[in-house]
Amino acid sequence: MTVSMTEAMSQYSLLSRCLTSAPRGTLRIWSLAVSFLGDCIVPRGGLVGLSTISDVLGACGIDAGAVRTALSRLASDGWVARVRSGRNSYYTLTPTALAESQAASRRIYAADPPQAPCGWQVMITAGLPPDGHRRLRETLLRQGAGTLDTHSFILPDHHPLRSEPGALLLPVSRLADDQARLVVANAFDLAALARSYGNFLANHADLASHLAAGHTPADGLEAVALRVLMIHRFRRIVLRDPGLPACYLPADWPGFAARKLAHELRASLSPAAESWLDERLIEPVGGHSDMLQNLLASADN
Repeated sequence: MTVSMTEAMSQYSLLSRCLTSAPRGTLRIWSLAVSFLGDCIVPRGGLVGLSTISDVLGACGIDAGAVRTALSRLASDGWVARVRSGRNSYYTLTPTALAESQAASRRIYAADPPQAPCGWQVMITAGLPPDGHRRLRETLLRQGAGTLDTHSFILPDHHPLRSEPGALLLPVSRLADDQARLVVANAFDLAALARSYGNFLANHADLASHLAAGHTPADGLEAVALRVLMIHRFRRIVLRDPGLPACYLPADWPGFAARKLAHELRASLSPAAESWLDERLIEPVGGHSDMLQNLLASADN
């Protein structure tokens, strides 16, 4: 059963408080669906029915029509594959999307940020035409890259970064600590990232205090929706974080506290959430494995 925003606000008090803690306009339906698939479905085999997706996103006040539109967009963009079994539709991440999701998960669910000093990689875009430079620059900045000059961008060497035709990707050895800190201070927009982590902490402090006081979600669906919403918000920040080693960051860096809070909230919500998922993710007729293989084969063609 998919619930409306009004029903969600009245039925799920913890979720309604969490939903109103951040600007509504920041919630992209297709992106929230990807967060749900990555957090809840990939670890369970990767296949889920439309009704389950609609219920989880519906608890967040998103109507079924908007969910179907978002999934159609994801299918058109090559992010999900879809198959019907009788009257039911099932979805899974495509191989390309799964690889990206797994790479993101390693950063999202890591217990700690990188600790040790790192080497670097520098992308030089001077050889690209203006449109190519602009597109690559936007991509790099979305990943949190630092800016050395108009055509030079820097990231830690452990950050996943692909070479691009026409651009030059150069490895740079580990710098002396004082030099590395100077690069971090001048090339990276840490102030904007710190604000994002600070907002995450502020937006979820109320949920953390209610859970710590013994308040529990009304049911398993609210627990799933809360977990997905929280992970979705954290994920959007982490994917813009260049992953700078902790030794180059201030001791009071808000990303440390945000990561700790995200892990604590997920642990608190997971027992009820996993129980609900156990009940809902029943194997369809024909078996998950056969259906999943068919979906992935169609996605590769």
